[in-house]
Amino acid sequence: MIQSSKYINIILVIIGIYVCNKQPLQPVAEQKKYFNHQIFEENKLSPRATFFGFESEKIKHKEKSKRFLNLNED
Repeated sequence: MIQSSKYINIILVIIGIYVCNKQPLQPVAEQKKYFNHQIFEENKLSPRATFFGFESEKIKHKEKSKRFLNLNED
């Protein structure tokens, strides 16, 4: 019984040493686009409003509302 546990321990140590001697990981190429402050909206949809709260039901167009602010200055 003691002899077999010694052999098992020796085999486990040999396997552990073999597994630890593998090649190191390959370095990943540097990703420069994440550090570029000029690239801001990659793969991003343009913003848009999905809801507009009118102050009364009489207003038909949101542009005539007091709550509407045109940011494009058209």
